[in-house]
Amino acid sequence: MKYMIVSVSALGLEPIHLGWVIESKKDVENLISLAYKYNFNPTGEGGEYESYVIDAPNFRYLIYITEYDIKWYGDSGRLHIRDAKLVEKVV
Repeated sequence: MKYMIVSVSALGLEPIHLGWVIESKKDVENLISLAYKYNFNPTGEGGEYESYVIDAPNFRYLIYITEYDIKWYGDSGRLHIRDAKLVEKVV
């Protein structure tokens, strides 16, 4: 599974994390490391971040984000998806 961070509102999560695609064990380890360092829930269940799934085993197509805007509000921010397309998976 792959998901993209589209909203952040926790200490330790910065504008650079908006658009971060979590897809590997290393990505998960990095997220958990940030969560422990800044004391937020690494699953985002407390509202620390929101995610958008772009690929999963049951998806017939990948979701490819082609256009987005980032808005930062001082200590939180959002990635607004403006356009996306479906891309056939290579099996």
